Amino acid sequence: MASPQKENGYTPIAHTILEQLSKRVISPDEWRILMIIFRKTYGWDKKEDCISHTQFSEMSGIPRNHVPRVLKKLLARNIIYRVSPNQGTGVPHSRDTYIIKYGFQKNFDKWVGWVSPKRVSPNQGTGVPHSRDTYIIKYGFQKNFDKWVGWVSPKRVSPNQDKGVPQSGPKVSPKRGHTKDITTKETITKEINHCVKTFIDFYFEEFKTRFGKPPIIEGGKDGNLIKGLLNHITLEDLKGLLTKFFDSTDKFTLGSGYTIGVFKSQINKLQIGPIKQGLFKPQPGIASWYDRKEQEEKDGA
Repeated sequence: MASPQKENGYTPIAHTILEQLSKRVISPDEWRILMIIFRKTYGWDKKEDCISHTQFSEMSGIPRNHVPRVLKKLLARNIIYRVSPNQGTGVPHSRDTYIIKYGFQKNFDKWVGWVSPKRVSPNQGTGVPHSRDTYIIKYGFQKNFDKWVGWVSPKRVSPNQDKGVPQSGPKVSPKRGHTKDITTKETITKEINHCVKTFIDFYFEEFKTRFGKPPIIEGGKDGNLIKGLLNHITLEDLKGLLTKFFDSTDKFTLGSGYTIGVFKSQINKLQIGPIKQGLFKPQPGIASWYDRKEQEEKDGA
């Protein structure tokens, strides 16, 4: 059974600091980093200590590549500060020659950020007792952490662990470092947006080459139209259809000025047209319909 005792070591923190921190809105990751700074400084009766990103990660369970982001937030709120060993010496900064020292800013008047709003009882100052204030519940801290319930940060394991090969930061994974191997929704969105931009650029150059003037493009509207088409048609096929669109001598297309909106409205017609030339693979039934239509026209002639 876990039974931590003060006699085995403790971190002295002033009551005022704990009271002030309890009033601040701090994210879970920020709390964990802050606790590590307390442990490495006040826990050893020091104001500052050299703490590497790897140490922060191993002690908190926060991925190493996320540690700088959390530190940046705490530094921006002036809850912690950092000191360079070369600060004031004229020696240029170099991440390879030292580990930055971190410390806690105990002057809470300098802290920046949200303060938890003070809750007020509806009956406060009226003399009428609150229905739940007829007694005060006693609370205590469960120091046996084996009884704690909740998520524990997963321990990160390097692919080179136990192989004698040093870890090299974000180069741990041959794919994308410490990121997940699965394709996220954000990644898919970025790829689609990239395809939209590529197509818009292609449309712009093609239009300018053919007509000698740049087209007027409505960014948001036209971009959404292309994004919708890319959900069903590949980028290369869409470029091929655009080329056919510009080659069209249809009166409606000519009168429209070859806009992206009209291109979208003509997309089905453009896809059906080149079936006979084998440029696009038709859906089942389309080719037979095309053949029947062509035969009917010949019979009518």
